[in-house]
Amino acid sequence: AQIASANASVAQAELALENLTSPASPAQIASADTALTQANVTLATAQSAVTTTRASARIAQNTFCDRADEIGPPPWIYQDPICPANNIPLSDESMLTLLDMITNDYIGAESFNLFNSHQNYQSALLSYKSAAYSLLSAQEQRTALDDPPTETELAQANASLKSAQEQLAAL
Repeated sequence: AQIASANASVAQAELALENLTSPASPAQIASADTALTQANVTLATAQSAVTTTRASARIAQNTFCDRADEIGPPPWIYQDPICPANNIPLSDESMLTLLDMITNDYIGAESFNLFNSHQNYQSALLSYKSAAYSLLSAQEQRTALDDPPTETELAQANASLKSAQEQLAAL
């Protein structure tokens, strides 16, 4: 059983060294290229979502501020600042104010719409950041297929093989 295990260790170390020194296969390259294309598409979709949700948030903010002006808003609407409608994203204080307004049903529909629109915008921004990191990762993985192994990687693979061979020989 020990000899079989040692033989398996040698074979695994040999395969690791071979994989490290062999060029990327056409299938690996195609897979990495596909992942890169998908990451680019995902980033473009995320950018579109950011643009759309930002526009929706601005519209909701304009509607909110127009309604607040119609009913004579309390001064804190301008202090937080929720209005005038030119500051997206809203601050945390503004979001708390909107929650309070929703709870107290003070221009509730407009407050609710602005709150939700802002949350959607923030979510789109996070998705965009995630998509950008995914694209960077896909680019790095694709580039790595063309890079030769480093001296350190080769040394580690050779050391693993040598160690496995020595363990087998000792049995």
